[in-house]
Amino acid sequence: MKADNHTKFILTPILEILKDCVNATKAIGLGIETYPLCDYIMQTTFLKMTGASEQKLKCILWEIATNDYDYRYRYLSNSTKSGECSKLKDKNDVFKELQNQILTTKSAEEALKQNFNCSNKRNMLDRVLFDITSLFYNSVLISWQENEFLFFKRHYSHYFAENFFCNYSNKDKKFNTLLESKIDYDNLVWRHRNRCAHNLASYQVNLPDLSQLIQPNYDYENYFFRFSILLLLDEIFMKMYSSYLEHLDKNC
Repeated sequence: MKADNHTKFILTPILEILKDCVNATKAIGLGIETYPLCDYIMQTTFLKMTGASEQKLKCILWEIATNDYDYRYRYLSNSTKSGECSKLKDKNDVFKELQNQILTTKSAEEALKQNFNCSNKRNMLDRVLFDITSLFYNSVLISWQENEFLFFKRHYSHYFAENFFCNYSNKDKKFNTLLESKIDYDNLVWRHRNRCAHNLASYQVNLPDLSQLIQPNYDYENYFFRFSILLLLDEIFMKMYSSYLEHLDKNC
């Protein structure tokens, strides 16, 4: 396996950002006077995670362009149109490119399929839930958003299921989609990322109107679901990139 700065960064879980967040808040008291810190800390942590996720995908594309000269031409001529790697479409394009690179070796198909079988996908989801619940348990962040956290724990298994991501098509012999529409990345992550990154709330009404509040998915718009989606995507891309490195080693 190649050891360089990009690889080290790509294979470092963005869970480390959440750990830093929890560690940084350990000295904060549990009193109501600390609540105004909630939005600043959660928003900052969320932006750091989305930023790291986007940079990882850019590094992955750069690594592919380094090793594949045909792809390098398309990448440098901007025909790949990967953008900032913030939209789900961009992330799906990176996922498919990694898959195409790996599947140039015929023997890799079964190994890649095995990486995302139902058992392994269930383990990924269980790991994300365990990481978030164990990390935030007894932290001041839970005292700030207790209702959101309890809702997250009750509905996690309903919102995240094995067949909601990385579904394999026996017809095409490929994974056709990164995330299914039931995991609403665009509304929960991408739109909120834009609101935070571009400070859109500065000229908008601070509170949601009644039409938003009555939407059935409104309760899912909390940071614990957003963190979970980002951690799940990170798990997927770390696994895919590790498979890509194994593919490179076999074809050296």
